[in-house]
This record gives sequence, structure tokens and C-alpha cells, in this order.
Amino acid sequence: MKKLILHVGYPKTGTTSLQNSLFLNLNNEINYLGIAKAPISNHHHLFRRILRPWLASAGKDGIEELNLLFKDRLRTGINLLSEESFINSKNKPGPIIDPFEIKNLLEPKFETIDVVIVIRNQVDLIYALYANGGVLDKYGNVKSANSYIDMCLNDSIYRTFFSFANVIKKYKSAFG
Repeated sequence: MKKLILHVGYPKTGTTSLQNSLFLNLNNEINYLGIAKAPISNHHHLFRRILRPWLASAGKDGIEELNLLFKDRLRTGINLLSEESFINSKNKPGPIIDPFEIKNLLEPKFETIDVVIVIRNQVDLIYALYANGGVLDKYGNVKSANSYIDMCLNDSIYRTFFSFANVIKKYKSAFG
């Protein structure tokens, strides 16, 4: 039986630290499928390189390569897949990737899928995202912290990103 633990980490919630330290050093009973930074593990970084185009295109690009990689890497027993891009394909607030698209990709490959979503206090998350590149608008002009906060709280797409309860409901609706 193939089981998947799908770790969906919001940006700035420690996902990379979990991937590069804890998940890479799991025992042989849990098959870590990826993701890791290239200098640490090119084997695991390959999964990210193949997964990201699929996520960014909402499931339209890269499906053949992704299915080949799954075929090569999946094992009977527990498999673990960790990727913050399952929330959105960019390291900033934006449209949420549809959990049903993720389910459609993964469900044929596994008998069971358990989802773990890691969140962070919204105020801290907004601050961390602002400090990590949110200071520039699309024209390269510096945004004030107040205008960034206003955008996060009032823009319909950004607001969806920070509505943790709704994101969790979407994943629960998709995966049970």
C-alpha cells in the first residue's frame, strides 16, 4: 500500500528548515520524495524543478515528466512530499493553487493521502513576506509597509492567501 503525507507549508513557516534538516534525515521507513535545496541534495532538488512548472501552470505543463518522476521514486509504504508551492507557486501572497488539482495529480498514485498544513500568525507572516521582497511593487518602486499591509488585507487575491480557515476548508473538501 502506498501512503502519502503531503506537507503543505506556507512561505516563512520553517518549511525549508524541515526539508533540509529533518526530512532529508528520515529513516528508511519513510520515503522522502523531496524537496531540498540543490547544494544539499540534487536528487531531491530535481523534484522541485519538475514540480514547479506544473504548479505555475495550474496543472497544464510538465505532467509527463512529473508522472515519470513519481513512477521512479514512489515506494510501497509511507511517502512524504513537502512543498510550500502547493499553497501558491510564488514566495509571496497570491492565488491559492486549487487543492483539487493537486488531488487529481496525486490520488491515482496513492491509496491514502494525509495533508499537513503549516501556518503562521498572519501578522508575523505579512511582516516576513514584506521583509523578504514585498517592499517592491511591480514597477520596482518601494512600497511602504502600510501600503503592503493594506494590499494583503484588502486585495481580494491576497486576502484569500491569508484566510487560513478557507484554505484549510478547501484542502479538507479535496482530501477529506
